[in-house]
Amino acid sequence: MKTEWRKGKGRDVYNEGGKWICSEQGQTEIATRKKKAEQEKEEEEEEEEEEEEEEEEEEEEEEEEEEEEEEEEEEEEEEEEEEEEEEERAAAIKEGRLREISP
Repeated sequence: MKTEWRKGKGRDVYNEGGKWICSEQGQTEIATRKKKAEQEKEEEEEEEEEEEEEEEEEEEEEEEEEEEEEEEEEEEEEEEEEEEEEEERAAAIKEGRLREISP
């Protein structure tokens, strides 16, 4: 927005948005607007940081869950392999191919 300055009666005035404002009042308004804009920008940055932190935490939780799932799958596979080996051994013992060694 273009600001137009003029010398007024004993004080400078400027035109902003079709409204003539005394420079003292205008400086106060400008300072207030700048302060408000800075505050809003800081709040937005804080919100963005919080969102990023939440996203990172969610990603970490997802990674942990995936690792746990992988570990559980590995354990299940190992248990299945052990069961298969035991079944094969039991079948071999039944067929007489192996003898069970008693302690």
